[in-house]
Amino acid sequence: MPQLRSLKFLGVFEKFDILGDGLFNADFDKWSTQRKMAHSSFRSAQFRTFLADVTRKIVDDKLIPLLVDLARKGCCLDLKDVMSRFTFETTVATVYGRDLGYLSPEFPTNEFLQVVENAEEAMLYRFALPTFVWKLMRWLKVGTEKKYSKAWATGDALSAEFISQTREELLQGVETNTTLAIYIKSQKDVSDKLLRDNMLTFNIAGQSTTAASLSWFFWLVCKNPHVEAKILEELGFVFSEKMNKLLQVKGILMRENEGYGGHGWCLMKVMSGLVYLHAAFCETLRLYPPVKFNTRGVLKEDVLPDGSVVRPGNLGCM
Repeated sequence: MPQLRSLKFLGVFEKFDILGDGLFNADFDKWSTQRKMAHSSFRSAQFRTFLADVTRKIVDDKLIPLLVDLARKGCCLDLKDVMSRFTFETTVATVYGRDLGYLSPEFPTNEFLQVVENAEEAMLYRFALPTFVWKLMRWLKVGTEKKYSKAWATGDALSAEFISQTREELLQGVETNTTLAIYIKSQKDVSDKLLRDNMLTFNIAGQSTTAASLSWFFWLVCKNPHVEAKILEELGFVFSEKMNKLLQVKGILMRENEGYGGHGWCLMKVMSGLVYLHAAFCETLRLYPPVKFNTRGVLKEDVLPDGSVVRPGNLGCM
């Protein structure tokens, strides 16, 4: 495939080489196959329930107590840092099923998060710098490339540990619906390499983007009190006793002493009614998109609206 060779010549995939053969770097048939796997995993009822339960537990047990503690002490906080810790906790918990204790009042450091952040920084620099510059930095092992190399080694070691633990748990009959477990159960012969590549891709793709979006969302809500009032009004209605009764009529059991905990599928059903909140978050994404640019390779010649001609092998950056 000459187009694929041209894109490799342009160094598109090489800039993200830490992601290996994961979904982000896959192309053509491999991309289609992996996308189907990811879509099947994320759309399954088991995973969506698991995701809702995990997120609710982290919010109740970690995020809210942390914010309350900071408020009582009258401390200023770095909202982006708190949201990064929150999304990191939820991402690692849903992908690997691990609690790394990163969201706590002590604000501890974490080597796995450092892997993600250093990898993201280096990949951004690879797009900003001429290819020969960052390749020279890689050869000399200096700057962001030095941190990138260390992040790669640490990421490999931690991923191998998580994958080994999950395989062992599944052999022992432990029921889990993490992304990693679903991948292993859906494909018995899936290699550790492919698991590592995809799980690391999901961590990098889901952590910083979500943290940035949440930070901007809460900042915008604080700047627009009328929006906050409407969101609270909608939340009050959707989670009201009337809505609980409506769901019970539909056959959804919600015990008063349990609230929504342990009923992730029910929580997601209720949240589908948060129309205004959804619109507010979409507006946040429009104003402050978390993904600053995206690349697309050209497969056949075409003419852009401004008259520019793009040919096979060209790379478009949006």
